[in-house]
Amino acid sequence: MKRAAGMGFFCGLLAAVCGCGPEQWPASGPAARGPEALPPVQSRPALTAEMLRMHRRPWDAETWGPQPEQPGDAAEDYVKAMAEYNRNAKSIHDGIDAAKDPAKLDAAVVGLLKGVQTHIAAATQKKEMRFTFVYTPKSFEVSPEYAPIKELDDDLMRLLYVLAVYHVAKGEFPAAQEAMKQMYTFYWHSAQDGSRVTMVVGGEKLGLWATYLLAKEVFARWDEQHVRQAGRINEKLKQQVQAGDDKFQRVWGPNPSPADIFAIIAYDEDRAWRIDAILALGMLKFSHASDGQVAMKVADLIERYSVSEDPLESAAAKAAKEFTREQFDKIQAAPAGRK
Repeated sequence: MKRAAGMGFFCGLLAAVCGCGPEQWPASGPAARGPEALPPVQSRPALTAEMLRMHRRPWDAETWGPQPEQPGDAAEDYVKAMAEYNRNAKSIHDGIDAAKDPAKLDAAVVGLLKGVQTHIAAATQKKEMRFTFVYTPKSFEVSPEYAPIKELDDDLMRLLYVLAVYHVAKGEFPAAQEAMKQMYTFYWHSAQDGSRVTMVVGGEKLGLWATYLLAKEVFARWDEQHVRQAGRINEKLKQQVQAGDDKFQRVWGPNPSPADIFAIIAYDEDRAWRIDAILALGMLKFSHASDGQVAMKVADLIERYSVSEDPLESAAAKAAKEFTREQFDKIQAAPAGRK
């Protein structure tokens, strides 16, 4: 099956179902950010101590109820959900394409969707998710994307959204709300795993998206009490959507400041940011090759972290070390927003 890029599926489906385009959504996660939004390096303010502190958004109990507390690893159930999806992917997507109107989904297709949802529901009861290097290859690539989590996002979360829209069309609002809660919980779990920035910042921001969709697609069509709650949710979201953007661009945008990346590696309290900054040394290795002092510092950090006792740090450093000029040139030649 052809995969959607990032959250493009949600943008298109939301526009088709409710007539609102991406310009009305909260700001997106890292995968959808383009270098064109980055100010020139000389105009960016200095990296501050506050930016190097741990910043994680807590569970939104006001909207979603109590935080999951069951023991076990949610990743195990998400992997089972992905296997269930892969077994039936063609039938699922042929059925969705044939129906066009979510309310007209064939009962057999809905049954397949709910078969996947059963595993997601089990995952979303659990407090923790340990996904990276447990259910994924023990290696990284020099990229802001993390392909294993993107696969779960692209495939499993779109199915939850289709189910939510189906239930709304049928007037089954509690079932729609539960599907959206499962989507939010997946993004919260991603942020808790916290091994890559795209999982932390992306997970938290896409969790805000799920909250927005709950307000827009479910609560705003339910009853007067839920309509009022939808308004409160949207007001709250306006205050939350900017976190992480500037810092993300400092690591993965064009013309990064080596000093920023070095400071994040040395001082950031959040492991995910340190891992991404170590990976970004692969880019600095070529973007600042003519600066002798920077080149020496980059080489020293790569060698130092290649033997780190932290397996994620050492994997990031090895990826930076093995990153080639050819790979660098390919990334530089990519269109804005696709680097």
